[in-house]
Amino acid sequence: MTLELPAGTIDITPRALAQIVVHAARDVAGMAAFARPAAIGDQSPALAWHDAALGVERQPHITPLTLDIFVILEDGTPIAEVVAALQARIQAAVALALHIDDVRINVRIQGIRPAR
Repeated sequence: MTLELPAGTIDITPRALAQIVVHAARDVAGMAAFARPAAIGDQSPALAWHDAALGVERQPHITPLTLDIFVILEDGTPIAEVVAALQARIQAAVALALHIDDVRINVRIQGIRPAR
């Protein structure tokens, strides 16, 4: 992804963008883990935090910037509240890091696991 600024350009790799997302999402209540994208009906195993960037995909050629995140949530937490918190946190982190105000975050729930 390339950003045009008055002083020049910034190139950010997909992994670096995904790491911004992972750091923003990590402490959201009800967020258990990231997961690999899976076909509908398949159970995706949780990714270790050092591999969590594999659970983030950028939709190329779509404006505004659109990210799909693949997550596993904790049981007993209201899904809509967790999703809203994830979207808000990630949008704020991306806006701060990249000076992009219009970011779409699609949350793909890959599983629910028991709360700890």
